[in-house]
Amino acid sequence: MDAPWKSGLSVTLEKMDNSLTVINCRYPLPNYVGVGVVLPYGTAHALKQFDVDVAHFIEHLFFSGTKTRTKKQIWDEMRSFFMYNAFTMQESMACVMGFHPKDIERATNLVSDMVRNSIFPEAELEKERTPFREEYSMYNDNPRMVATMRLVQELFKDHPLGRERIHTEADINRIMRENVLDVNREQFVPEGAALIFWGTVEERRAAELAEKNFSGFSGKRERVQLPIAQIAQKPETVRMKKKGISQTATVIGMKIPQLKGTGDEFPLVSSGVMMNILNSMLLDKLRLEKGLVYGAGATMSPSKTAGLLYAMTLSSPKNANEVLDLATKEIEKLAGGEVTNERVDREKEKLWKASDSGNNDAFNRVIETGLFYVNGIPRYREAYNENIAKVDLDSVRKSAADLLKINRAVSVIVEPE
Repeated sequence: MDAPWKSGLSVTLEKMDNSLTVINCRYPLPNYVGVGVVLPYGTAHALKQFDVDVAHFIEHLFFSGTKTRTKKQIWDEMRSFFMYNAFTMQESMACVMGFHPKDIERATNLVSDMVRNSIFPEAELEKERTPFREEYSMYNDNPRMVATMRLVQELFKDHPLGRERIHTEADINRIMRENVLDVNREQFVPEGAALIFWGTVEERRAAELAEKNFSGFSGKRERVQLPIAQIAQKPETVRMKKKGISQTATVIGMKIPQLKGTGDEFPLVSSGVMMNILNSMLLDKLRLEKGLVYGAGATMSPSKTAGLLYAMTLSSPKNANEVLDLATKEIEKLAGGEVTNERVDREKEKLWKASDSGNNDAFNRVIETGLFYVNGIPRYREAYNENIAKVDLDSVRKSAADLLKINRAVSVIVEPE
C-alpha cells in the first residue's frame, strides 16, 4: 500500500560553531510557527536523588526572570503567543513556544533569553515552591500517575531511569538557589542541545535567527553518561492501597530494547502500528465487549538507554483482578501473532490521518522532534508516511513478538484503601 498523501514536511539539520544543532522542520502552516530548545538533561541524569527535584525546579524557574527581562515582562510577552510551556523528562528538558509567524523574532529571542540568561531570583525561588508542591500533590493524587511511576521504579530499580518522581515537602524545601545555579551552569550549554523550528521558516531565516540569538551561547557540559539498562526482569504484581480514590488503576509494563540510531526508524513505525492494534484490542475486549473499564490503552516510550512499553486501565476495584487477567491475555494474543491484514491496514490508515493532522500542531511537533533528536533519530517525522506504507502483517507480528514479553512484565495495581 502506497502512502495516500505526502506530508509536505522537509527537515534540515545544521550544527553551529558552538555545537548547538539547528533543526528546521518546514511545513506549510500559514498562521502558526513553533520554536523551542531541547537540552539533553533530565531527571535520569541527576547525580543523586536530590538533584531530580533540582532539574524539575529549574524548569519552573525558567519563567521567573532573566538578565534582560523581569518575570512580568516574560509573562506579558508569552501571553501574546498561542502556547508556551517547559517540560522536564527523564532524558531531556524543553522550553517551547507556539505563535504567529510575525512573532518569530520575538519568540526566538525570548526562548534564547530564558535558556541562556535566567537568573533564578531568590525571592522567586521561594515563591515557586508552592506551585511546585502542588504539582507533586497532583501527581500523588492521580492513581494513573502513581501506578505508572511505581511501574518505572519496579522495572528500573537499579538504574537512574527508576528514580522516584513524587517527593515530600521536606525534599522540596531542601532545594537552595546554589543547587539550581550549579545544575544550570553544568548542563545548560549548547553541546548536545537543539534549537527547533516548525512551520514556514525559510532555511536561511532559521540560520539567521539561530546566529543572532545563540551565537554567544557557550559552556562545556559536565557529562553524565547513563548506562544501558538491563532488559532482564522477573514478572511480578505489585498492589498499592491509596486513600482518597475510588477507581483502580492497573498498569502492565515491560522494558524494551534501546534505540540505536536512524536505522531504527522503520521498526519504530511498525511498532507504532502494533501499539495502535494493542490499544484497539484492549478497548474492544475490556470496554466494548465486557464493560469492565472506564478507559484502556497502551503506549511506548523509546529511549537511548532502555525503553518502556505499558498498558493502562481504569476500573472499579471489584473488577481489578479480571481486568488484569484479560489485559494480559490480549497482550499474549498479539505477541503470539493473532492479528489480521485487515486490522493492520485499518491502523495504518489511522496513523496516516494522525500524522497529517499532527504536523499542523507545531507546538507538540517541536517537543517530539527534540525528543527524537536526543534519542538519536531526528529525521523520524520526515519519512513517517513513507515508513507507514512499508508496514505489513509480518513486520507487525515481528514487533509484537520482539516487544510484548509478558514473561518479564511487571503489573502495578493502585486501588482504594
